[in-house]
Amino acid sequence: MKQFLILFFFMLFGRSYAQILTPYERGNGNQSATFEEMRAYYQELSRKYTTIHYETRGEDDNNKPIDVVVFNPFGKTLEVAREKKCVLLVNNGIHPGEPDGIDATMMLMRDLATGKIRAPQNVIVVALASM
Repeated sequence: MKQFLILFFFMLFGRSYAQILTPYERGNGNQSATFEEMRAYYQELSRKYTTIHYETRGEDDNNKPIDVVVFNPFGKTLEVAREKKCVLLVNNGIHPGEPDGIDATMMLMRDLATGKIRAPQNVIVVALASM
């Protein structure tokens, strides 16, 4: 009986334990993601969850890629979906030394994709992921 309860508990709540953790969450609360870690994190989210789309669009003034991360639960391309949906744009890393917002956005996108946080109806969340 005990083994059945453990198995049941894992099946019921196991998804939350399998989440992709940010460097901040894996560390002791004072780490932030590097540019490469941030990119790898978003690429992993887009592989695991169909509601997350990741692409690179151009370069910033430091010749680093500008990544666009989209949470879109409507299953259409962003261009089609945004015609009838509200788009919330999060612009990260526009000034040096602002890692907190980047870490928070990484967690937000994950929590939206896993359903831990429910997005308002008709909302697409787009994050510009640059540092």
